[in-house]
Amino acid sequence: MVILSRSLGSEGSIHSSTLSMRSEITQVRFPFESSYPSRVMPQSAAPTKLGELTKPAEQSIAHLLSVPDLQLDHWLMRLSVASATGNWESLAADTVTNDRWIKERIAQSGNPVTELAVGYVGMIDWRGSKRLMAYLQYFKADHEQGLLCLRHVKEASQAGTFEGFGGFLVVGACKNTWI
Repeated sequence: MVILSRSLGSEGSIHSSTLSMRSEITQVRFPFESSYPSRVMPQSAAPTKLGELTKPAEQSIAHLLSVPDLQLDHWLMRLSVASATGNWESLAADTVTNDRWIKERIAQSGNPVTELAVGYVGMIDWRGSKRLMAYLQYFKADHEQGLLCLRHVKEASQAGTFEGFGGFLVVGACKNTWI
């Protein structure tokens, strides 16, 4: 089960009370709860599969790790409009501000938003111990649900850079209330 609370810890890190992993997924909450009806792509009548999101989510987390001067314990977001992928933008440490910023960025986009990725790199409780990991919430406009993903991370030889290692983990799904 993956449960996310609406708030981060005092240092902005995810604590065991806000992110817990078990073998079943029964409830998921997006930390920046919202529904934003305008500037969305029309929903297709054909059902979509979450498996279709795995490859673009994995690419998004790799792109997150390539951000120059990436800071630990810091939330970032990235929007894609049509076929143009935007840059990663910093978010605040509180969910109220982040919720507002995400809504504003979606509203400011000239065309409908096709993808939203919200990422974090920092210490995460994983299987009973704290680990340096990248966390990603990935949403695509024509999907009713998004993916929650993790990747083990280590600091690279160049200061301020990180690299993933091990497998890419899909740890849950959540309702797409954004795009």
